[in-house]
Amino acid sequence: VGGILQSVDVDLGGKIEEGQVVAKLWSASVAEAVAKAVLTHQTLDRERKLSADRVTSQAALQEAEAAHNAACLPLRTLGFTEQRIEEFSHKPPEQVLLEVRAPFAGEIIERTAVRGALMEMGKPLFTLADRSTMWAMLQVPETALARVQKGQTVELRVDSLPGQVFTGPLTWIGPAVNERTRMTLARAEFADLNGLLKDKMFAAARILTRRTDKALLLPPAAIQYVEGKPFVFVQRADDLFDARAVRLGTKFNGHQEVLAGLEPQESVAVTHTFALKSALLMSRLGAGCADD
Repeated sequence: VGGILQSVDVDLGGKIEEGQVVAKLWSASVAEAVAKAVLTHQTLDRERKLSADRVTSQAALQEAEAAHNAACLPLRTLGFTEQRIEEFSHKPPEQVLLEVRAPFAGEIIERTAVRGALMEMGKPLFTLADRSTMWAMLQVPETALARVQKGQTVELRVDSLPGQVFTGPLTWIGPAVNERTRMTLARAEFADLNGLLKDKMFAAARILTRRTDKALLLPPAAIQYVEGKPFVFVQRADDLFDARAVRLGTKFNGHQEVLAGLEPQESVAVTHTFALKSALLMSRLGAGCADD
């Protein structure tokens, strides 16, 4: 409803409990509704007394009850309790203020309310946010969707908070892939009781699609690609390496997981791998010329 703000009881950054009064507003429509409810309540009281004395009919009593319930309905919608509505009928006429209460616990992050201002119907007075849990909207590549499921753990790292890692569940995966980026939207939720995370922060997230105690990890420099397929160079002697095709998994802290094609005890080249790749390609070219 529209009206005049008589008091503003909270400010930006205020921690608010559910049901707490944040402002009080006088409204002509509320005052009119209260006056109508008081009048119908007085009529109902009179009909009840007459009914007790068997002076009036049951139909007249029922009509008075229906009229009072109809008059009280707008006030109940605005949060007035039955007890408070009844108190209006027994008190001298006074200014009736509508108490604006917080629908849930949280923090005031925006305020447009000013004491004495005329507020229009539908205009927000405050923006209240529960910052104890924050959402992160993720971009998941189409190629990874087969491994991603709701409930998986997500690790979130924010550039402006070095060393901080937030963990939370993946709670939603979008139904569509962006035709331009080939990405799907997903959402993860993170507990943030200290209020470190802020709206619109840039962050990097990693979804833990599986857990293993025996992951084989290599630095990216150890992996070369030939015709689009990943290879590593397994050491056979001091100056002898074999090219080995491998199957890759996920990346972890700047390292690449190897799922198949390499044993844990085998040594691989991690430097000068591009030179080894060039030597491999030259040997293949020489073998092709010899065959001709």
